[in-house]
Amino acid sequence: MTKDFNIFLCGGRTGDLVHNLIAIKSLYQQTGKKGILYITNDRELGGDIFSYDIEKTYQDLKEFILYQDYIEEFHILKTGSLLRQEHTNLSKWRRSIYCMKRSWIEIMCDMHQIGLYDNKWLEFTKNPQLSQTILIHRNLNKKRHCDNFPWSEILKNNHCLFVCCEKEEWLQFPHKDKCGLLICKDFSELVESINSAKFFIGNMSSPLAIAHGLGKPHLGELFYPDQVHYIGDELYLDHFYYIAQKGYSKLEGIENWINYESSFCK
Repeated sequence: MTKDFNIFLCGGRTGDLVHNLIAIKSLYQQTGKKGILYITNDRELGGDIFSYDIEKTYQDLKEFILYQDYIEEFHILKTGSLLRQEHTNLSKWRRSIYCMKRSWIEIMCDMHQIGLYDNKWLEFTKNPQLSQTILIHRNLNKKRHCDNFPWSEILKNNHCLFVCCEKEEWLQFPHKDKCGLLICKDFSELVESINSAKFFIGNMSSPLAIAHGLGKPHLGELFYPDQVHYIGDELYLDHFYYIAQKGYSKLEGIENWINYESSFCK
């Protein structure tokens, strides 16, 4: 049975998994074989661990993963278990010669010998009530916060909603008095909200990866040195903008989506 499908294994974290889905879609387009995807927290298999318990992670991701037309099945591979079938370990990007040197899309295309695609690799439902909304997000990891990112100017010039599943992220956001709050009941609602919005702004965490994969117009707050994995993806994605910690920025055209000041990139 499994010979009719491509089998994949992926460790954490969620953002990394989202980026890796490009490989499953592209190989499906090349071979006509849908993917059977296993996730694992077993670091012996080359990946990281997910932020939450693996069972919770699976339940959170299940609807979103199975919504993709290139996914046939979705499972957990428990720690200490091995996949007996021939499979692709998606976590091997960590050993790529281009890791910390090139962008996500270039790493994936080289690693799996795949061609480029139709500007996005994710699909999901939409909520039309959010079609004119600018959504923002920033996670709690201060190592991924950049001092030069113009949150105050953005919020002064645009009406935004902070989107999250955990209210603590909003409570710790230093500019929360300048924006509203949209709390999602689960991961699926988070994906739907980002997919529905006019524009998304966020730092390097899973919501930014989701916007990336959905082809949603978005602005990234990129931290050093991991910013290298996003810089360059603007060559392959329409309407991807960023301000990076070490002087790099790509903002041309962003005024078509949000109210913009030239001081953003200074």
